[in-house]
Parts: sequence; structure tokens; C-alpha cells
Amino acid sequence: MDFQKMLNDLKTKEMDRRNFIQATGKTAVAATIGLSLSSLITNAGTAQAAESHASITGRVLEDKNGKGIPGVIVSDGKTVTKTDKNGEYSIKVDPERRTTTIIFVTLPEGYTVSVNTAKTPQFFARLEGLQAGETRKQDIKLIRDNKLQGKKGKFVYINDIHVSKYWNPSIDVEKERFLEQIKQLNDLTYDADFIFCNGDYSDQGTVEEFKAYMDVTTLSSLMIWPSVGNHDVRDSLGDQSYKSYIDNYRKFIGPEWYSFDYRDYHIVVLENWIGQNEVEQLEWLKKDLAMMPENKKVIVMTHVPLNAPGGYGMGAYIELLRHYQVKLVLTGHYHSNDVDPNVFKGGVHVQTAPFWAPQDGSPEGFRIVRVGENGRGNDDFQGQIEDGGLSYEFLALGVDKRLEIVHPAPDQIVTAQDPFDIQVNAYDTNNEITKVRYQMDGKGWHSLKQVSSWTWAGDKEEQPRLTEGKHRIEVVVEAEKGESWKKSGTFLVVDQSKLNNPRVGTDWTCLHGNSQRSGYTKDSVTAPLRLAWTYKSKGSILASSPALIGGIAYIGIRDDNGTKNHGVVAIDVKTGKEEWRRNTAAPVEATPAVVEGVVYFSDIRGTVHAFDAKTGKTIWENRTGVESDGVQRAWTTASSAVDKGLLYQSLGYSLLVLDAKTGREIKKLRSTIDGHGGGDRQGAPLVSDGIVYFTGDGRYVIAFSTATGQELWKYYPKVPSRFRTGPSAADGRIYLRGEAGQVEVIDAKTGTPLWQYQKPFYNDGRGYIAIGDGSVIYPAGNYVVSVDKNTGQEQWSFQTDGGIEASPAISGNTVYVGSKDGNFYAIDRKTGKKVWQYTIGTWVNSSPAVSGNMVVVGAYDGNVYGFVEMK
Repeated sequence: MDFQKMLNDLKTKEMDRRNFIQATGKTAVAATIGLSLSSLITNAGTAQAAESHASITGRVLEDKNGKGIPGVIVSDGKTVTKTDKNGEYSIKVDPERRTTTIIFVTLPEGYTVSVNTAKTPQFFARLEGLQAGETRKQDIKLIRDNKLQGKKGKFVYINDIHVSKYWNPSIDVEKERFLEQIKQLNDLTYDADFIFCNGDYSDQGTVEEFKAYMDVTTLSSLMIWPSVGNHDVRDSLGDQSYKSYIDNYRKFIGPEWYSFDYRDYHIVVLENWIGQNEVEQLEWLKKDLAMMPENKKVIVMTHVPLNAPGGYGMGAYIELLRHYQVKLVLTGHYHSNDVDPNVFKGGVHVQTAPFWAPQDGSPEGFRIVRVGENGRGNDDFQGQIEDGGLSYEFLALGVDKRLEIVHPAPDQIVTAQDPFDIQVNAYDTNNEITKVRYQMDGKGWHSLKQVSSWTWAGDKEEQPRLTEGKHRIEVVVEAEKGESWKKSGTFLVVDQSKLNNPRVGTDWTCLHGNSQRSGYTKDSVTAPLRLAWTYKSKGSILASSPALIGGIAYIGIRDDNGTKNHGVVAIDVKTGKEEWRRNTAAPVEATPAVVEGVVYFSDIRGTVHAFDAKTGKTIWENRTGVESDGVQRAWTTASSAVDKGLLYQSLGYSLLVLDAKTGREIKKLRSTIDGHGGGDRQGAPLVSDGIVYFTGDGRYVIAFSTATGQELWKYYPKVPSRFRTGPSAADGRIYLRGEAGQVEVIDAKTGTPLWQYQKPFYNDGRGYIAIGDGSVIYPAGNYVVSVDKNTGQEQWSFQTDGGIEASPAISGNTVYVGSKDGNFYAIDRKTGKKVWQYTIGTWVNSSPAVSGNMVVVGAYDGNVYGFVEMK
């Protein structure tokens, strides 16, 4: 055999594989694309491999007394060994495997290590300049920490930091943002043991970016355990080998995969952007898990979710891990929250919103992971695994002692019903709130019960009965470490007969009101409004918005802290009472579409549902993306469109067409020109006059014939950006909103551009354009913008204190819209002046539904609010 020729052929194949990964942005399947070059070389020439190795010997010992620690796992990421009874080890390594050889230990329970200046734990040693045939001694010191003994503990989990220049002139802008976030973690009162940061420290894996990240983490009060993100991988050596891609990360951060023991858990850290194709990682994992005690519980850290579409190559890892007690998988990458109970039996797969640029409208945030204890508060909204010993509460960054009296709100009118709702939204990033109490008119204190991460509500049986007239409410919030804050306000109680009762009118049947998604209704509801009722879901509501039909509102719910609150609820809009509620396996971001007594909607992970509108019973469901390992890998975050017996559903860069009566798949429509796809940018399809319009992954809008499925035309944005939402239609035109703050208008039949207008404020939210009475109204950054329907000239703009991801609704002379500043607004449609606002105190990304004399909207606190026009 010509050994050198074989190596050259293998190297060529390896480079082809790397080029494929780089070009497609996918994590390719090792089994179908090829094994790693390093593994093949090792298998091909064992005799020569022995000559190319170096020997490392040393001791793993306690820092204070120098005593050796037996039974500690030592590895270079490929070979795995254990220390003997004296704490001594010996391991052979290949110096050519990586640019710099690293050996590391699996930190035993009850031990810690020193940290470097960037607060990275030094559980490893870099062996600079190691040569083949060399023998080198390397001791590793561990520190006994009695605080880490015992079953109970907690740590902070973060991901997707992204310290980079982006559009800024200097990297210092993002460094400052990250610095403020680290300061918030330093101020936490949760007594965490450490921080785990799950990848994407950088944007392009450059030396400058890693140094900038490390400059900030020097100020962390906790050690930060690391892992690799896709943005941390860079071909730094220019030869497209794996060791080149991972080189900068290893130089500045540490080994790309490893494990450590924490409390009762074994934590495994994997690199699954391209590392899952390295056979040696899988072999290392097999050896690592085999050395664990029987029945050891496992936590897995992977940057890319194991249930993500396009998350190829993880099948062998999932199969292996299913032989062990995997209780929790923590992931990031997609800049959004998700809790999936179906990847590992008895465990959950948890995705977390990032430190930078959320993609689903979530706030930037992190999790407090508790082991050996339940999460605080009400079990209905805290993430818990079957044994009650693990929780993973999501916390929003940047919220400082927030307190809003939502009902009875300051300066508002409430009815003298006996008794009435009391609701408070209270939140603080740094402090765990332990108690919220209130008093009316200075007489006695009453406790409120926590019903969601934000909301505290009163027990009606304990509430004082109030007479007509002016009253005063005072609320006090108490938190850990003796912190407290308070707020008060006055409100007016009047007899019910003096106020309007809720009345329904024109149906608001789907996302943005109607099949044209125009956000316009003929029902004229004039502000000011009063809050008639609140429905408390115990979960959270982001993009899902109410559909309002026949006096019932339907809306999707998600659960950021568990799985109990994923689903859809039906609410009587006259009373706010629950008609029915159905749980789903995945969060529901879509707005339901209600057609002929059937509620159609998708959950985010690829299942389209049809429920009976009266009972909530399942008529059918269509599950897409279920692969051979049983994991469902699909994204269906956008709302469905139903027309003439067919249902159209965005599915990545394809459009799924189902029979609306049976759920049977009819066909899939897909562009014939290019196959870009991004499930995080799905827009709802629109059907009008025999054409279905679909924004794919946002790079274009495409028109298909509903009769033939033929592609009619494709339109790319004129302003460089993406269409983050689906189209709206009116008068033979298609209206599109881009993330660069623009609206673009095209002919519905031909795709010919007619006019465009740009308010240059970046907005990657999901807000749709509202069209009615001569106005085109849309969100751009912190603004609501109105332009003339025919000329594209700006009529007015209204600014809020937060980004706007909600879709505005036009009702008579009023525009209704929510904002991330925590307020729900009524704006004069002609002048752009604020008419009225109601402070909820949390993100209002949900879009309003208008009918009769009512406006119904959801909010991130998980509540649905029913407002009624005043007399």
C-alpha cells in the first residue's frame, strides 16, 4: 500500500467535507460525509502512530497538602485514563492532533480549581511545544471545596454573548454591553456556584474578539465554565482541518469537549457545530460515560440544540446518551427559549434566549439552574423534572425592581363588583422575590399569590369590599437579602350600570384580523378603555395573538420554565373565563386561525393541529420532521393560512399544503431558484385571488399558484435586509415590512415594485403592516409609522420607549399597538398623537384583536387582557 498516497487522498476528502460544511452552514452527518481525518490516519497506521506519540505523566493532587487524588479521569479529548491510588497518571498523546496539546481532568464532586484572569477554571493544562517521542511531566492541582458537597446547589447558565464590532465602529460598544450584563450577574442574590457559558463568545472566532470577551470576564465574581459555539469556530491556520477551526478557541478558552462532576450530576460538554463529525469526540464520550458510577444523573451541554432542523450528525450521541440518565440538556444557538420533554425520556431539552439579539421576541436573559431542589414559587410555572430535583428558571436581564399595579391601576376606573381582581406585576433580575402584599385605604395587609414569573394576584375571598368613590392601593414587594420596594396609586370605583359591558362584533379570525392580514376592522373602538378582565395563563405569551370569533378568544401559550403551560386556550371575552385549554408538546408562537368551527394552529416544533372550536378536542394533527431517532426536527413558528379547504403552513423554506378536513399532506411548495432556509425568520403565508404568497426565510417573497403549485414570481427586497414577517394585502397590492425599517409595495399579480418607504430604524421583530382608510401603518424600531397608501409619503411617526414587535391594529380613528416598554397604546390614526395608554409592565409583543367594543391582547407576563370602550 502507498501509505502517503492514502493520506493525501484522505486529506482531499477531509477538505471537501470542510468546504461543504462552510458553504452550507450545516453540521454535516459524519456517517454520510466521512470520518475525521485524524481518526482515519490513526486507524490506518497504528505502528507509525505509536512512534508519533508523546508521553505525559504526573499527578492530580490537592493544592493545599499535595496529596494525590485517586480515581480522577484524565484525558486529552481522545485517550482517557484514571489516576492510581497515589493520584498518578500516564497518558500517551499525539502532538500533531492539535496545534497545542491540552490535557484535562474530569473535576470530581466536591472539588474546584483555580481560575485564570478571565475566570476560566483551570481544570486543564496546555503543553506548549510538545514533540513526538517526548516525555513530559504535568501535575494538575485541585482544591477541596466543602461548599460543593451535598446534593443541593445552583448555577447561572448563559449563552450567545457575541462580543464583536457588528455595525459599530469599535468592538468596545459590545464589550460595554457585555460588561453591564456581567455586572448584573455579579449582583445576583441567588448564591450560585458558578456560571456556565454555552458558546458564541465571538462572531468570527478572531483573536480580537476572544481578547475582548476575556477583558470583560476578568470582572466576573464567579468562575465561568466554557463551551464552543458556532461563531467561535474559525479556520485560523487556513488548511480547513478541524484543528485549524478550533485553534483560537483552544488558545484562549480551553478544550473543546470535556466533563466534570457537580453535586449529584455528571456534566458533559460537547462541541456540536462541526465537532460531532470528529469520531474521537464520540469515542471519548463513550469512555467518559463508561467510567461513571452506575445510575449517575447526567446534564449535557451542547451549543446547537439536538432537536434543531439541520442539526445533523448527533444521532450517535443521542443513541449513546439514551443509555444513561440524562436529566437536562442545555443549549443555545437559536437565540430563543424552548423546553422539549421528548428528546430524552425522563429529562428535558432546554434552549435559552441569548445575551445578544433574541430572535423570538424574548428578552435577553439567562437561567438559574437548581439541582437537588425545586424551583421557587408555584409548581405550575416552574421548570421541574419528574423527581422534583431540577429546575431551570429563565430570568430577563436588565429589569430593576419593576413593580406595576395592573389592576386596579392608578387613575383608572373599575367596577364595584364584589369582589374584583387584584393583579400586580413584580420583577427584578437580581433579586428573588419572596413576597408581595397590598393594602386598601391604609387598612390591613393582604398577601398576593404568585401565578407566573411576573404576576401576583389576590385571593378574592380575602379582598376587602369597596364602595363607590376614590380609593388608594399600596403594594410592597419583598425580596432576598432584605430588599424591598413599593408603589401606590388611587383609582375610582363606579357602579357597573354606569359603564359599558363587553360586546362582540365583527370576527377577528386569524393573525392580523382577516385573510388579507390587513389589521383593519370596520368596528370602531374609541379610547380611553378600561380593563374589564385578565386571564392568567401561568405561562408566557410572545408573538401569539388572539383570534376572536363568536365571543371566544383563542391564543397560544408557551412555557419558558417547563412544559406544563405549552398550548392553546379559549376564553370567553365577556367574562375572561376559560372555556377550555389544551396542552401541546411544544410552545405555541403562532396565532390560531378559526375557520368554520375549527381552530388551526402550529406549535413551534413541526406539528400542525386542528381542534374543535367549541370543545378543544383534537380533530387531527400533522407531525412533520420526526426522524428515525424519534426526535422531531422542524420549525413551524408562523401562523397558518386556510383557504378553500386547504391549509398553508410555513416549514423552513418550504410551504406545506394540507387538507384542512383531514390534515393529510397534499404537497410542499418550494422555490426552484435557491434553497436558502432559516426557520427563525418564518412569516405567515397569505392566500389571495388564487395566489399564495410566502416569505420563505425572509430573503424574498415568492408567489405560487394555488391551483398548480407553479412558481409565478419572486421578489427580493430593494432595501438590503430581510422580510421578517409575511405579507399583507389590499387593493391588488402586496405590502412587505423589512428589518431595515422599510415598507415595500408590489403588484400582487406580477411582483412589480410600486413604491417603498424607509424609516431607518432596524427592526427584526414580527410586526405586520396594517392597511386601512388610506393609511399604511407599521412598526420600525421604537416607532409606529404611518405612510400614505398611494404615495408612500410619511404621515406621522409615534415613538415609544421600547422596540415594537407587535402588529398595529386599525379601528376607526384609532391605532392600537403594544411595545416592549411595557405599555399598550391607543394612537390617533390621523395625527399620530397618543390618545391613551395602559401600563402592563412586561413586553407586549402580542398583537391586539378588535371586535365590537373590545380590544383583547396578550403580554409576556402570560396574561390576556380584555379592554372595553368607556361610555
